[in-house]
Amino acid sequence: MGNLNDLLYLLIYARGKSMRDNENISTKTHLQKEIFLLQKRYPFNELTPKYEFIPLYYGPFSKAVAIDLNTGISMELISNDDNIILTPQGFKYASKIWNSLGDDYKKTIIQTKEEFNRMTVEQLIDYVYEHYPKFAKKSALLKGNVDNYFNQFWKEEQLSDSYFVEIVRKNREHIA
Repeated sequence: MGNLNDLLYLLIYARGKSMRDNENISTKTHLQKEIFLLQKRYPFNELTPKYEFIPLYYGPFSKAVAIDLNTGISMELISNDDNIILTPQGFKYASKIWNSLGDDYKKTIIQTKEEFNRMTVEQLIDYVYEHYPKFAKKSALLKGNVDNYFNQFWKEEQLSDSYFVEIVRKNREHIA
């Protein structure tokens, strides 16, 4: 693997639970988390470039993964119509990289895709949060983070309890 984006193409190219090469990846969130977990599970070697991830609203996020995905789509190597999958041109490109890999690399990529590609987004995020809690610290899915956000908003806007009660009352009248 020479380029950072090789990992992106290899993960999409690899077979998963379907046992077919180029098994689609259902969402961008899946792609982000699967690349993150692949790098955590098997760091390859020090000479291999790695994506940098930061904690964001749904766990680890890499801007470089997002850019590489969008570049692959604009170059018509990757399709993102319903799912993320390689186009025939992208498949040909990725197969060259795949064929240059050692068996250990291939095995790890396949195992990662087989395990995590079958999970729902919720299951995958829960797995990441459980095993890598520092990447959940900004999560929009954790009640404490949501509470902190609204408490901060409440203070900054200097909202009163009576204002909140009035909003709830008006909402109930509107629904009824």
